[in-house]
Amino acid sequence: MPKKEQESMERSIALLLPVSNQPRYLKRIHLLTKLGYHVTAYYFDRNDPVPQLTYKNVQFVRIAFLEHGNYLKRLLPLGKLVKTLRRDPSPVTYVFSADLLLAAVLAGKNEIIFEIGDIREINSPLFRRLYAYLLSKCARIIVTSDRFATYLIETYGADPAKILFHPHLLEPHQFNPDSRIRRKSLISRKELHIGFVGLLRYTSVGRLLDTCRDFPHFRVHIHGRGAYEEEVRGKVVSGKDEYAGAFLYPDDLKEIYASIDINYVMYDTSDANVTMALPNKLYESIYFATPLIVSSGTYLSDLVEGYGIGLVWDYNRIDTLCQYLDSDTFRHRHASMVKNILAIPNDDIMRTHDHLKELFNDLKKK
Repeated sequence: MPKKEQESMERSIALLLPVSNQPRYLKRIHLLTKLGYHVTAYYFDRNDPVPQLTYKNVQFVRIAFLEHGNYLKRLLPLGKLVKTLRRDPSPVTYVFSADLLLAAVLAGKNEIIFEIGDIREINSPLFRRLYAYLLSKCARIIVTSDRFATYLIETYGADPAKILFHPHLLEPHQFNPDSRIRRKSLISRKELHIGFVGLLRYTSVGRLLDTCRDFPHFRVHIHGRGAYEEEVRGKVVSGKDEYAGAFLYPDDLKEIYASIDINYVMYDTSDANVTMALPNKLYESIYFATPLIVSSGTYLSDLVEGYGIGLVWDYNRIDTLCQYLDSDTFRHRHASMVKNILAIPNDDIMRTHDHLKELFNDLKKK
């Protein structure tokens, strides 16, 4: 093999993506191309537009069309992916979900990096044994919450030496520290604008819309797509609420956050993932000086309460939450929450040291 062709192969990496346009995946693609990797991104088509990137060394390859949450229908496409990966010469495979990790292992890939942004489990002893085995086949495991690391070690016997904590801190190339919002107040004296920004994969947004029907001056603004998109569409009150659908990340965020008074980040705490996750909306909300509403009994609620930057509420009592949001007490408190947000230093929300960059630079030297 010619030397130039061999060097090109050594700098190639295969990404296995559950969906093509998730912001976290695009951040990884940006980093890898910046480091000189040729990226082949295999993805499930969910009727979302494939990102139109300007990088010359990125190729998106469609695995198959797949509906959100339809796990049984993934079996045939995963079998097809296994065959494709066996022909892919990339020495490194970077995986973003457990089913795609299974495909990488079945394809005989050796240098597997598995990034976990959410803990997705099936309540089955067989699943636990299989997942533990798959984790043991990974060269490195990237987690976006340190609570995930503890859980994987204690529950699945994951090797602590393989785990790298890489939180959803904001990337300087996307969020200029000098452009951080430094002033915010309630948009209206009469109305309250509540926002949801992100993937619609829980029933929490529908429950909020149901409750807000009884509060005519509440305006709910929803930005995102997902499994519960149709439910949300059906519950939006025309002329009162807004369902805006998909948005461009990070391009649209400034306008979105400017249109809301508080960011609704409540999820069902019966899901273990919810109790441990550190979503990117924490850091985005701080950057755009927007208080949050989060579920009690979660890692996220510990931080929101500790910083004094939002409301911590029982997920099963959204009715009392809306009553409180309708009070003068909340409207006076809003200013103090914004003040606490503005006091948080940039280093707490911006990425100043990139461990992933070091990891991928080291891989190129092998």
